[in-house]
This record gives sequence, C-alpha cells and structure tokens, in this order.
Amino acid sequence: MRPHTSTTDPALTDVEVLAAMRGEWRTVRTWEAVDARWPHEVAMTVLVHMRYLADAALQDAQWVTLTGPIAAAMPDWLSRGLGLAGEPAASAPRRVPDGLAELLEAELLAEGDQIVLDEHTATVQAGGVLHHGPDEFAVSTVNALATHLCDFTANGWHLWRRAHDNRLLADLRTELARR
Repeated sequence: MRPHTSTTDPALTDVEVLAAMRGEWRTVRTWEAVDARWPHEVAMTVLVHMRYLADAALQDAQWVTLTGPIAAAMPDWLSRGLGLAGEPAASAPRRVPDGLAELLEAELLAEGDQIVLDEHTATVQAGGVLHHGPDEFAVSTVNALATHLCDFTANGWHLWRRAHDNRLLADLRTELARR
C-alpha cells in the first residue's frame, strides 16, 4: 500500500494498493481523499485480492506437483492415463518454477536436508521434492505442503525453515536471487 497526502485536503489520504505479479508491481485499486479510517476501507479489498493470488498460486503449485518430479516417477501407463505425458504446451496451465530444485542446484539446500514448520519435519529429495513423514506423501512445492499441514492457503516459503540453521526458505531464495 502506498498512502499519500491528498491534494484536495491535507487531513485526507489517497491510497494505492499494489501487488507484485509476474515480476512487476501492478495497481490493484486506488482510493482518493479517504479519512483516517482508510485502513478499514482498504482491508477487504486487500484480503480478497490476496486470497485470489494465494488460490492461483496454490492451483499452480498443485499442477507442478502432478507434472514435476512426482509425475516423472510414475509408470508411463499411469502418467499417460492421467494426461500428464505428451501434453501440448498451449493447453497446459501456467506453471510456476520449482524453487526447491533451484536451491538444490545452487547448493543452498542439499538432498537429505531437513526443513521444519512448527512440529512438522520434511526431507528435501532429488529434484526439489519434499517428503513428509514415513507414510506421508511427497510434494514438489513448499506451499502445497504448508497449505496441507496448516489447513489454510499458506505461503510455505515464509513458514518452512532449514533445520540445521533455522533459516527461512524465503531467505535462501532471496540469497539465490542476489547472486
């Protein structure tokens, strides 16, 4: 959010709500000349927009889970039967990059590293797959696993920590981006 003193009355505020989408800041909505209670007016719009973005990210994350390393480990007959093999690029949903695989390639994470979220522990495996618990499932995104464990749409990058030094995965991803 970017509040600015209103040009019409110094006691009022103009507010612009921005969201980072596809690598750039975009305006969600602008309010002009709102009083000191502007946060209450803006909150619902911010909440609805954040929920929309989180749901879109979760949908992308679930698709990556099905078409990434897990699909590669499926027998050919099963992946073809589910429509995951030989899919034309034009019909495929928009995909998100597999950030864990990038952290592995950059050696900021290693196969076998443990990551923790509260009392939950997951193990990083080849290709950026996370394995949670002895009989639990494996996923290829930190958001999908965090959402499953928290029972709400969650940004796992800001919840999961590397166990041996307690660093957030978001911090590791930022370190990679700065290289």
